[in-house]
Amino acid sequence: METFVAVVECGSLSDAAKRLHANQPNLTVRIQKLESQLGVDLFDREGKKLILNPIGKRFYEQTKSLLQMYSDIRGEVELYKHPNFGHIRIGGGFQILLTTMPQFLVNFSQSYPNITYEINEIGPSKEIYQLVDQYELDFGLVDTKHLFEKIESIKLGIHTSICLVVPINSVYAKHTEINAEDLSQLDFIAFKKDTPIRKYIESELENNDISLSIKMEINHIELMIKMIEMGIGAALLPISTGTKIFDNKEVKVLPVNGLEFTPRPIYFIYRKNRFYPPYLLQFMTEIRSYFNNF
Repeated sequence: METFVAVVECGSLSDAAKRLHANQPNLTVRIQKLESQLGVDLFDREGKKLILNPIGKRFYEQTKSLLQMYSDIRGEVELYKHPNFGHIRIGGGFQILLTTMPQFLVNFSQSYPNITYEINEIGPSKEIYQLVDQYELDFGLVDTKHLFEKIESIKLGIHTSICLVVPINSVYAKHTEINAEDLSQLDFIAFKKDTPIRKYIESELENNDISLSIKMEINHIELMIKMIEMGIGAALLPISTGTKIFDNKEVKVLPVNGLEFTPRPIYFIYRKNRFYPPYLLQFMTEIRSYFNNF
């Protein structure tokens, strides 16, 4: 096809041979083979002169487009192999992404400004495992481990823990802590039923014989915080190490005497035995280093 395009654009086999640094007989053979494969003549021949016929013109238009696409793809492949270029797809729960990604991406982007990102907020951690396993995500950030044969999980130096968050104008906001029995005096904004985080919180509450008055159910943490600020209720929220989610918010985080939630480590997950270009390997190295020195 490259030979055909060169012949059309140069106007003769001899000029095309010079452009391609080839000898003219070889180009003649290539054109004949191409026409044989297609089963049509692309040129009308008048002695040694080649005249592009109607099907040849159509084939030239399509071939020119294909060759440009091929050139573009080759260019993308070259960028793909370069550590300073690429596209990274990451998935995780909202709270984990909010805690882990912003400052790290600021630092990483300063070193690799030409890399682009796709950040996906995904609920159940098992779904994140599945998407990484199916090559739909490059990496995942989760606080629950699942057994996937082809997924590697690396424990980062940060964790999440469930904390009580109350409005700043609550009577309890003046305290440094709250007793477990006082929770019954509060209205609560909770995660929706049957979500893993709701089940986990309820399980711990049941173990401590504590029941809550649920006034509202929401699955988005930022919206839950907004409702807390408005005084609608308190909430038990997963808070990650070093989070800045409550900066400039009209809320207060309180420890609860008599109720302790076990901290849950955050894991960085990726698929084993797949090809990772340099920019993805660099991302893996730096995120592990960043959070293990957190």
